[in-house]
Amino acid sequence: MNKLDKLFFLEFIDKLHEKERLKFIIDYNAAPTIKNIKPATLISFTKRGKALLSLWKSYRHEIEKELQLESFDMRETKNSTLVLFYKEKLLDNYIKNSDFLLERGYFTSMSLNSKLNKLRYRFLIEPCPHEVGIFLGIPEHDVEGFINNNGKGYIMKGYWKVYKKPEYARKLFREYDKAKKEIICKLIQKIVKYEKKPGGRDFETKIG
Repeated sequence: MNKLDKLFFLEFIDKLHEKERLKFIIDYNAAPTIKNIKPATLISFTKRGKALLSLWKSYRHEIEKELQLESFDMRETKNSTLVLFYKEKLLDNYIKNSDFLLERGYFTSMSLNSKLNKLRYRFLIEPCPHEVGIFLGIPEHDVEGFINNNGKGYIMKGYWKVYKKPEYARKLFREYDKAKKEIICKLIQKIVKYEKKPGGRDFETKIG
């Protein structure tokens, strides 16, 4: 996508109805979760800029239903809300046998909702508790590597800092990127239809 097309793309998003604009933001960021690749996704909504927080409060239940996602408020402040998007069965199956979580009091006998509540409590104590990485699909060896190395000495960096099994991480990164690109392509198809109307300009559909 060249610079001119990118600017037009962003302008097009701004012209979307407020609900559709919010839905696209969630759809794009949570695409790997929607595609059952990533157990959960964290998105922060604030009052600044596009006032996404108020939009989220207005359209939350509609968007959850349309995207077939569950959501859980992890941290709320006066000006922002940090929301975890997930699919219940996918997330529950992913974290239920985690030794890392078990060592931190997330017992196998606990329901998923109880574990989410415990994680929310941890967000009250720390800005970003380490165990949230497990919920987000980061391998335990990389979460432990981050802790043991204070976030330094990593092999590579993508959606997280990688300390072991870089090829496995690269594979996941590519799958995440592919899921997000599919969302962009869907929106571009809408733009192309719009631009084919009389008076519209040609829009380059290739993403590179």
